[in-house]
Amino acid sequence: MTGSIVVKNKDDKVPSASDVDKAAQSEKDALVSKLVGPYNDAKAGKFPLPGITNVVGYGAQDVQNASINEMIPATVKAKVGQKVAWTMIAFHTLSFGKTPIEPGKFLTKAPDGAWHLNEQAFAPVGFPPAPQGPSGPPAAGPPPVKTLDGGTYDGNAFKSSGGVGSDPESGLLQYTVTFTKAGSYPFVCLVHPKMGGVVQVS
Repeated sequence: MTGSIVVKNKDDKVPSASDVDKAAQSEKDALVSKLVGPYNDAKAGKFPLPGITNVVGYGAQDVQNASINEMIPATVKAKVGQKVAWTMIAFHTLSFGKTPIEPGKFLTKAPDGAWHLNEQAFAPVGFPPAPQGPSGPPAAGPPPVKTLDGGTYDGNAFKSSGGVGSDPESGLLQYTVTFTKAGSYPFVCLVHPKMGGVVQVS
């Protein structure tokens, strides 16, 4: 997140708070309009890359400064023994079971007033750690997809990818989990409140 301060000459006109709000709303509306088409395609199961069926977060290729904080689809259906894959887009976690924090509340305030990151919320549990991203310019062609297998899951423990940044330019990360018994398995992103879904296994 970045910003800038523009210092004007003493006699220059400074935009009012209302003018700034209108400009911000206009910028936001323009970004949202670019995201609506790709979002609706994703909700319909149409992804631009082959092999992607479930995503943790989403976006659009021509929008670099905004993303969609949503699990798509929010309800995933699977059979016992089936491996289910999620592709991460932007910075999120894919977390199952009783979480160590409430989603979105990853900062804690110390008695001295300092704020600290809850590292437990961003560490992988039951998944291998994410690989280091590639260095240098992105390769030509479709982005590489690296799959990390989280093994099996029966709902009896906390399991999380940890905090992971993944995007088409630097390469996508895909996480897989195999469900070993029938039931409903809620999953969330610990970074973003209200970002979650459920796997229904039969």
